[in-house]
Amino acid sequence: MIYKFDKEEIAISAGSACSAKALKPSYVLKAMNLTDKIINSAIRISLGKQNSISEINYFLTKLPEILNKN
Repeated sequence: MIYKFDKEEIAISAGSACSAKALKPSYVLKAMNLTDKIINSAIRISLGKQNSISEINYFLTKLPEILNKN
């Protein structure tokens, strides 16, 4: 999944920002009582004030395309 987003020049992460180098599951997702399967397949999408509306629209256009690819 990360590779597919990267091919579209969209940076995402498979871990939390505060523990990006940790291999253990996110304590936040665990606290939400999510299943291990969901926790281990979660991605992090971050936005900041430097992101433009066109970048957000590009992401929203590409998201369903990437998720629907086999």
